[in-house]
Amino acid sequence: MDEMVTAFQKFIAADLLRDPEYQIEANQSLIKGGLIDSFSLVQVGLFIEKTWKLKVPDRDLTVERMDTIDQMVAYVQNRLQNKK
Repeated sequence: MDEMVTAFQKFIAADLLRDPEYQIEANQSLIKGGLIDSFSLVQVGLFIEKTWKLKVPDRDLTVERMDTIDQMVAYVQNRLQNKK
């Protein structure tokens, strides 16, 4: 889980915020907090697909499901478990 959190933190800081040194807490609200916009969820979905080889339907790219890194990690873990 910690590896997933770190992967999301690095991706969001470097690719979405363009500031690799930016520190993001796993429970920090990213969209509701104004750090990223909802359009960035498409990039998050592509990151999940590329990194964990999971297809992410558009209907899953919502603020309710992916506003924090903790939620993103839970989503990936759930999808990986159900894939088996």
